[in-house]
Amino acid sequence: MESKNETQELKTPCKEIKYYYRHREEILEKRKQKRLEDPEYQAKQKAKEDKKMQKEEEKKEKIKEKGRERAKMKAERLGILPTVSSGVDKNSI
Repeated sequence: MESKNETQELKTPCKEIKYYYRHREEILEKRKQKRLEDPEYQAKQKAKEDKKMQKEEEKKEKIKEKGRERAKMKAERLGILPTVSSGVDKNSI
């Protein structure tokens, strides 16, 4: 039969893994700080951020455009198209 100590040793992971899980946040923070010091990494992060911002702006613009189209369609269905004093439809100009 196995003693209690032997079964406990089998259940616990190796020391390195145990250490990692205890100090994971500190280790990850150190890695992040090292990366941030690297100018290449900074450039990549800036490019990613710019790309993300551009996508968000495009998405917002797309939503605005859909809103305009819906409003225009609704106005057409109701027969309330905005007109200029001369009687010409604004959208045709």
